[in-house]
Order: sequence, then structure tokens, then C-alpha cells
Amino acid sequence: MDQRRRITGLAAALALALALAASGPAMAATLTGAADQTTVDLGKTIRYVVRLSGAGGNAAPDWTPLTRDFDIVDQRQQRRATAVNGRRAETVEWTLTLAPKAAGKLTIPPLTVAALRTAPVAITVNGGAADQALDGALSVRIEVGKAPIYVQSDVPIVLRVHDALGIRDGSFGDLSADGATITPQGRPGHRFETIKGRKYHIIEQNYVMRPQRSGQIEIRPVTVEANVPTGNGLLSSTDPQVNLSSAPLPLSRIIDPGRDVTLRSPPVLVEVKARPAAIDGWFLPARGVTLTDTWSSPLTTAKVGEALTRTIRLEARGASPNQLPAITPADADGVRQYEEASRSDAATIKGEAAAVLVKTVSVVPTRAGEVTLPAVEVEWWNIDGNRPERAVLPAETFTVAPDVSATAAAPPPAAEIPAASPDASETTEPRPGRLLALLAMLVEQLGATRVGAGLAAAIAMAGVAWWLPRRLARAARRPQRAAVRSVSANAPTAPVVPAPAAELSAQAAERALKAACRANDAAATYRAFLVWARLDTGPPARPAEAMRSAEMRRAVDELQRHLYGGPPGGWTGKGFLTALRAEQQARRRRERRPRGARLLPLYPEAGAA
Repeated sequence: MDQRRRITGLAAALALALALAASGPAMAATLTGAADQTTVDLGKTIRYVVRLSGAGGNAAPDWTPLTRDFDIVDQRQQRRATAVNGRRAETVEWTLTLAPKAAGKLTIPPLTVAALRTAPVAITVNGGAADQALDGALSVRIEVGKAPIYVQSDVPIVLRVHDALGIRDGSFGDLSADGATITPQGRPGHRFETIKGRKYHIIEQNYVMRPQRSGQIEIRPVTVEANVPTGNGLLSSTDPQVNLSSAPLPLSRIIDPGRDVTLRSPPVLVEVKARPAAIDGWFLPARGVTLTDTWSSPLTTAKVGEALTRTIRLEARGASPNQLPAITPADADGVRQYEEASRSDAATIKGEAAAVLVKTVSVVPTRAGEVTLPAVEVEWWNIDGNRPERAVLPAETFTVAPDVSATAAAPPPAAEIPAASPDASETTEPRPGRLLALLAMLVEQLGATRVGAGLAAAIAMAGVAWWLPRRLARAARRPQRAAVRSVSANAPTAPVVPAPAAELSAQAAERALKAACRANDAAATYRAFLVWARLDTGPPARPAEAMRSAEMRRAVDELQRHLYGGPPGGWTGKGFLTALRAEQQARRRRERRPRGARLLPLYPEAGAA
């Protein structure tokens, strides 16, 4: 009996030991890593799954070692629980989408989680196969301007994506380089182009790189991630509004989910030259630079107060627009110069990439006689001869004619006008006392008879009827004569009303008026204003009243008060320019107003006749 019990106990112990031995591996934590493929074409992706079982907790792998040779395009995590031999076990899976950064033999390195390590995985990446797989229908590249690159110069860069598949959505990464700053310029542009019989949708993003050091600088590859149709051609789109910037078409994704592709541009090496020590100031490297100018009208027609438009053109072969310097004409005696506009663009000159700067300047002569505009010079560096050079626009000398119309219309000096000169009507009309004396004499001589008395009364009434209206009209003219005498006494020069020149256009008159305002020249502004007003409304008797906007009327009144009898002090034309714009708007509104008979209201107001 005892022996039987002893055998039974040994059997139970052995069974327990076997059970524990069998359950031991199931309860131990494990970590594995596996790739769905070990050979891949450059531009395609790999699915890599890391599985942790039986560890528990919230431990996660450190993905940093992967970023050396791969881009992590996508990452997902999943947890699930299972029962092994009656015991609960938890499994965590991380699924990563990896894009190889380069062709060749790569390795997915070991990853560590909870003191456990995965085994390395060897990956073979075939270079150039991505383009073969896409048949050249999708590509990305970085293009750098062909002009020589110097330290601290602005270098244009273009990221260009050629798409013949119909990208439905996607994005591209940022450009970067050690030793240089790269800044995007605006939003991506879109255009279509046919290359070798195939139509491409081209997406372009412009950048400006500014090197911070000389030597070789590498622009790192940029990654483009996109979703393209699988090839059935249903609802694919090459509309630039839904490519690389917008959400995909929902219906297209339902019918054809497409496939995700990842493209990488090849790295670009640029050679940066040191700035020449002989250059002081703006640095313009080029193969050739020219300066030219044109005028809106011949300089032989220059007159005081009439604006001339000068257009200066700077051409630099082998340079980029960002490298062109600003052009500022030097001040000159006898003229005022106002910068109107300036623009720079890329161009092609004699089959070579170039940059062009166009600058417009308004030149307003302020006095008659000979005027000389100084030369315009631009320093530049000849990259072929490796030497400094200078482009020169020679000095310009011309003769300015006086403003003949203003001189002819000028009134005589105020001193020659008698301050209290009576009207001609006052010297010819009889005085009231003399008129009454004559009437009294007639009444006395004719009053002896009844007929004579009636005739005397009629003569008296006719005399009063003739004299009284003239007396009232003369009294009304006295305040105006007093105002004229006050202006003549206080103003240094009477207002000049130039006769309108037959050849003067409204546009030229407006330019002259604006130029005088910008110069803060009150007298020139008033002369130009009178000419401008004549061209529109004819000779104004009272200039302020002829204006259609309240702002312009006030501005003209203030200008007249400043010129004729106002307190001394400076005058600025900024307010007059603002009033001029208001006046032009008022005239445009009036021109747009419909003409014709005005219709009466359908339902007259109460009380209307």
C-alpha cells in the first residue's frame, strides 16, 4: 500500500514538472522583427513588423537606428491578448513602412525593447529600378541655377516633380543643406508640358539658397510621397488643384484605392566660391553687364514743370535676378527725380541665362537752362576674366525751355495796380448829389404850369429808376474789389493762370501736378493744378468751386490761402495728392451715372402734388 502511494506521488510530481516545462516557453517574453521583402527597388517601400509577446507594460522600441538608411513613412501599433495553457499573454505589434534612402546593400539594424533585441535584416536596394517600374512617368529632381555661386549670394533652386500618372494626393519634404540656408519662395506652381510624346503635369516649388561658407555643399535628397492610380484609369486626375496640396477624390479612392509611392531626388553638390577680396559693396558676378536708358519724349522738348519718363535697363548675362543691385540715380541741380517702378526678371540673352532689371524714373525740370544728369554706374565681377569691371550709363546734358504759357499769362506786378482805383462805371456815372440838383432845377423851371409839373415829376421818377440799380450793383462789387486789393498787397506774386498748351495732354498735366505735390512746391502745384483743371472744365473763374469733391475744394482753398495772404510756413503736397485722388474718383462716379430722363416714383409720397 505504502509503495503504491509512493509511486502515485512520484507520478504526480513528474506530471507537474512536465507541465511546468511545457508552459515555460509560452510564458517567456519574446521580440522578433521581420520584413515583407529583402529585395526592393529604390523608390518603393518595405513593410517591417516588430512583435513583442509576453513582456507586458508599455515599452516601445527606439526607432532612431532606422533613420540612418531609411525614411519612416508610416507607423502603426496594435495590441491583442491570447491565452496559452490557461494563462493570459499580451502581444504588441508595430508595423512600419520604410523607404530606403539609397541603392545598395542596406541593413535594418537590431532594435531593443525591454532588454530584448531583434535580429538584423539585410536588404538589397536596386538603384534606378524605380524609374523603370514607373516607366519614367513619375520623377523628382532638384535644379540649381547655372550662375557661379559665391558666399552670401542668393542662389535660385527649383524642386520639380514630373507626373504622368495622375497623382491624387501627396507631399514633399523640406530642402536642407549643411552650410547654407534654404528658404521656399511662395506656393508651388503647376503647368503642363509634353515631353517625347507624353503629357506631364509638372509641379514646381522655388527656393533661394544662401551659402554661409565656401567649398562644397550638398543639398540633401528630398522625399516625395504620393498616391497614384493602380492602372485601371478610373477617376485618375491630373488637375493641379488635387495634386500634392489637396485631399484625394473620395469616389476615386473607393473605386481604386491606388498605391502609395515614395520618390527621392538624388543629392546635389554645389561648389561655392569665396567672395573676391577686391569687391567692396554689392557683389554682382556675371559674364557681361550692360546699362541702357530710354526717354518718353526727346530731351529737346524738355520744359519747366513737365515730367519726362526715363526707363533704365540693366542686363547681366550669367547672373540671377536676386543678384542684381538696386539702381538709384544721383540728385541733380535743376530737376526733381521720382522713382516710379522697378522690377527684375530672369531672361535669355544671346541664348544664355541672364537677369534683367528695369527701373522707371520721372524727371521734372524745375528751372530753365542747361541741366546735367550724373552718370549711372554699376560695379560687377567678370567671372570669365576673374576681375572687377564697371558698367556706365554716361551723363546726360540737355536744355530746359521756360514755361512760356505761364509767362504769357502772368499779370502785371501788384505795385502797378492802384490799390483804390475806382471802377470805370464810378468815374462816368454822375454823383447822387449832382443828379438830385439837376432834377430839382428841372422841377423848379417846369413847375409853374400843371403840364410842367407833371413833366417834372416824370423826369424825376425816370432819373431815380436809372440811378438806383447802378448804385446797388456798385455796392455789391465793393467787397470783391476789397478782396483783390488785399491779395495784391499781401501776396509776393499774383496767381499765375497759364494758358493751356495745345499739345499738353491730360496725362502729362496730371503727372506734372503729382510731381509738384511730391516736391512740396506750392507755387508749382498751383500752376500745374490750373493747367489740369483747364483741360477738364475749361478756364475756371473760381478754381475751388469747379471741383466736384469737397476734399479737393478744401485743398484748393488752403493752397490759395497759403500762397496769397496766408501765414508764413511750410506746405506739403501729401494732402493735396489725397484730395486729387478723391476728385478723380468723384469724376469717375459721375461718368458712370446713367443719363436720360429721371423716372418719377411709382408711389408718390403722401402730400405730393
